[in-house]
Amino acid sequence: METRLIRNLYIALLILTLASCARTDNVREPQRQVGLEMMLPKSAEQIRLKDKEAFLLPSPIEADLPTYPKTIAGVPAVSICVEIVVDTDGAVASVRQIDDGDACEPTGSDLSGKFMPSVADALRRWSFAAAAICRYETAEADCDAFPTKGAQLMPIAVKLAYKIEFLQRDGVTSVRKHELAEN
Repeated sequence: METRLIRNLYIALLILTLASCARTDNVREPQRQVGLEMMLPKSAEQIRLKDKEAFLLPSPIEADLPTYPKTIAGVPAVSICVEIVVDTDGAVASVRQIDDGDACEPTGSDLSGKFMPSVADALRRWSFAAAAICRYETAEADCDAFPTKGAQLMPIAVKLAYKIEFLQRDGVTSVRKHELAEN
C-alpha cells in the first residue's frame, strides 16, 4: 500500500512537472518598435534674435513614444510626420499630421488612419520646459545659469516637427523618433 501511494505521488508529480513545461502559446507575439526623429519642415519659420538675446530650446520632460498598434500586422514600415505646438507653459497645445516629403506617409491615407491615433495620443501627453528668448546684459552664459540678475527669460510657443517610424521585421516591430524641426 505504501509503495502504491509513493508510486501515485511520483506519477502526480511527474504529470505536474510535464504540465508546467507545456507551452500554450504556439503563436509568436510580435515585438514592436517605434522611432522618433525631429525634422525641419518645408514651411519652417525662423526667429530673428536681437543683440544680447539667445534662444533656449524646449527641453523634454515627459516624451514617451507612441505604441505600435497591436491590431496591425504585415506592415514592414511606415513613417508618420507630425507638427506639435509647445505652448509657453511647456504643454503640447496641438498635434497635426504633416506631409513633408517622400519619407512621410500621406495624410488621409489608410495607414495614417491606423497609426495616427497612437501618435496623437502619445504626443498630447508630452511636456517640456518651455522654449524661451533669453535677454542677457553681459554674457550669453547668464542664460544657462538662469535665474541670474543679468538675464531675463520670455517663454515663447514653438512648433516642433517629428517623424515617427513604425517598423516591423520578421515579426519584430519597433517605433523610433526623429526630430524634424523647431521654430
